[in-house]
Amino acid sequence: MSRRYRKAGWVLAVVMVMVFSASLAFADGFAMKDRYGAGVQLDAFNFGIGPIAEYWVTDQAGVGVGLGALGDFTTFSVRGNYLFDKEFLLFNQPTRPYAGIGYAYIKGPEEQIGVVKEKTKGSGYEIFGGFLQPAPYIAKDVYVGVDINYTSAKVEATYSSAFGSTSVDAGYNAFSLCGKVIYFFR
Repeated sequence: MSRRYRKAGWVLAVVMVMVFSASLAFADGFAMKDRYGAGVQLDAFNFGIGPIAEYWVTDQAGVGVGLGALGDFTTFSVRGNYLFDKEFLLFNQPTRPYAGIGYAYIKGPEEQIGVVKEKTKGSGYEIFGGFLQPAPYIAKDVYVGVDINYTSAKVEATYSSAFGSTSVDAGYNAFSLCGKVIYFFR
């Protein structure tokens, strides 16, 4: 991965933290049980953006799916989320930490260059943790979150031809900083 893309990743990360910290008002707390939501998630280090959906079984436990459709890699993930009970103030706004585990399938570009075919893919478990905060300055039932994610996925680019094949690291970052904006339906 080039320095230009890494620099862009850090810029996106700083912008996400600024958006996350820009809350202007207090919302109705964290009553999450039986709520489902839809939104968008941004992966600052792997340059992915796409839709997410979540359903909360209890006030603390939920499940989610995500599709990173735009960017260097296409990702599909299924996650289990746990929202901790301990609420605290972050930038003078109520905030709760969350953590979870999941599984991700990652696919990169497939190209045919003359007699050489390239396929990029990988999959593995992921663990993550972060913070969730109401964002009433956007809308009443909108929440923003920031998390740090680690995946065990080994993403490789395989080049094959009639003469054989070889695999190399595809440059997917195992650690990433993600931000999300999600609307929860009542």
